[in-house]
Amino acid sequence: MRKGNLFSGLLLLALGGYVIVKAMRFPKPMDNTPGPGLFPILVAIALIVLVLLMLWENRTTTDNKPVVDIKSPDFHRAVFVVLALVAYIILLPLLGFLIATPLGLLGIMLIVNRQAVLMKLLATGLATGALYGVFHTLLQVPLP
Repeated sequence: MRKGNLFSGLLLLALGGYVIVKAMRFPKPMDNTPGPGLFPILVAIALIVLVLLMLWENRTTTDNKPVVDIKSPDFHRAVFVVLALVAYIILLPLLGFLIATPLGLLGIMLIVNRQAVLMKLLATGLATGALYGVFHTLLQVPLP
């Protein structure tokens, strides 16, 4: 088994266990309905099951070739997408949802692929409008 698979698997198993322990401490409703901890527990159980399946499948793998080629353009794009997400998180409270979100979406789309810019602008506007409509108007969630 690759050391990376084993390490990431153990880390994710610990994360799943942590989420289950924390979610079980959420307050329980008095009327025997599912409480706020149900969804995190279900997701954590699914994570644990999938990690165990990954570890079982990779138990006989002895391939030691690198999993990631840091010189690859795809790796560089992935790093830039993560940096763009960090920038979005930092800029969201400063610029507000209606400015930071389209800038973040368009930036990530352009990092991934620079073609069809007009379509990306349209998708950015539609996605921002849909998110704003659902969260601000329909669910009445205050947005930054």
